[in-house]
Amino acid sequence: MLERDNRGIGVDDPAGANVVGSKRIFKIEVTPDTTDIANKALPADSNLAATNIVPVTKALTPFIDLAANTLLPNGKQAEKWEGMTIGPKLKHGGFLILTGNDNDYSVTQDLTSNVQFDVYVDFNGGSVRRDLDQPTVLNGQVVGPVPAGFSLLPGVLHAYRASPEDLRGYVKPERRGQHHHDDDDDDDDHDHDHDRDHDRDDGRH
Repeated sequence: MLERDNRGIGVDDPAGANVVGSKRIFKIEVTPDTTDIANKALPADSNLAATNIVPVTKALTPFIDLAANTLLPNGKQAEKWEGMTIGPKLKHGGFLILTGNDNDYSVTQDLTSNVQFDVYVDFNGGSVRRDLDQPTVLNGQVVGPVPAGFSLLPGVLHAYRASPEDLRGYVKPERRGQHHHDDDDDDDDHDHDHDRDHDRDDGRH
């Protein structure tokens, strides 16, 4: 389960000035008693017991601390980590875990005019706007190129490798009515190093 706040460098806070809270992945356990809430309304007061909802069991300690592993230039944090998937089973018996952030396509919208702009940042508190896909134009007027050292807000992907022990008991999710076929054993894995390795790709788009 990916647990995160909305704080970090992004279109709403291009300086990345707000204090970052939690950006972590926790293990959870779904038991036969866990309530399927697909067609249930959650109580406004969060009192699950009063509505006979049995939640999942959540580990007390994080499995992956994204905030500790996702520093951008000048110690900035990516704002919204919104994607996580457990990929194919690897040759050594572990799994690929892939996480990604939402950079809102580096686009902000003026609340008065509803016009959208690209946002460029320098990771040092500075930001500039330009018309969409036109790095020399603002509000239809040529204003010159984006200053040196500025780039579009980054989209970030991180790949982690979990050992068999890390994900012991993991059950691959299935679509409703879909029969599970365990065909992951043939997936390629060219890495045979330590079990909880991670690679960083801070590529900017």
